[in-house]
Amino acid sequence: MKVSEQYSYEIKKILNDIDQLKHGKIHELQNATCYPSISRLGEQLEIEINELIYALDNQLPGKVQELRNQKDRSEQW
Repeated sequence: MKVSEQYSYEIKKILNDIDQLKHGKIHELQNATCYPSISRLGEQLEIEINELIYALDNQLPGKVQELRNQKDRSEQW
């Protein structure tokens, strides 16, 4: 499985946050509580990137692979 597939969930979360920034979907600009503040979005991006780097550095499975593994284990019972 390609790395981009194995970590597709993590990558999509980061891309979604970037999309919010690109389209100004932040509380300070929209004055809507349904959007995160710019500082919260920055913190979120930092956490998501650090988690992805940690998983890659330590060859941990991505969320997609974890879910597949759980499904496989549950089907064995």
